[in-house]
Amino acid sequence: MKYVGTRVIRGPDWSGGNEDGGEGSLGTVINAYDSVGKVKVMWDFGGHGIYKAGSDGKHELLLYDNGPTGVIHTSVVCDGKCKDKMPLTGIRWKCRECEDFDLCTRCFMDQTHNQNHKFLRQTTPSTTVYSTGDGHGNRVITLHGILPGASVTRGVDWESGNEDGGKRNEGVVEKLTKWGSTSYDGSALVKWSNGFRTNYRVGGDGCVDLLCFGESRKYLCVPAYLPVLGNP
Repeated sequence: MKYVGTRVIRGPDWSGGNEDGGEGSLGTVINAYDSVGKVKVMWDFGGHGIYKAGSDGKHELLLYDNGPTGVIHTSVVCDGKCKDKMPLTGIRWKCRECEDFDLCTRCFMDQTHNQNHKFLRQTTPSTTVYSTGDGHGNRVITLHGILPGASVTRGVDWESGNEDGGKRNEGVVEKLTKWGSTSYDGSALVKWSNGFRTNYRVGGDGCVDLLCFGESRKYLCVPAYLPVLGNP
């Protein structure tokens, strides 16, 4: 499985401090050391580190979105809030109770679908399908990072000059977008305070052009449903 560009949060064997920005904070895999089962992550709030993804049987990260690596489920549509999202990218969540009903990760995690229903999780079209069980009793956390509504400034991979209005200028993420031809949700459309608007990498090319410093919307996440990074 391709890891570079994957969006992650801290996982069950987390041994770091709060360099990730705290529980539920998103980061991007920017390098993978497959031979030793480790990856390097740049966190949305500016921290970074190297984490176990199978090394010594430990998994420090959970896979939140592998769409930026090019994962796509051909001919499958997300039936959630993003109904216009065709085909579905990243992890596929298929309801076992409803006929032909699928969700992308963000729509699945917002918990607007019937919580008594069980889902099947498919990380890529070629991987094993897992059952999630119903939605009762699992801990729900808040997701933090570069998501629609987030306030951002230029980040470590910035290479766009002063189109943002200057080094300390601020912008707001309007939506996640495709970077290039295959990095789905691998970039973010940002509107800067000077009025300029364009896309910047958040996983695309394994790079992170932005730094998050504030949020205005609430996004939910159920860690127990997500796969660990590093499983086959």
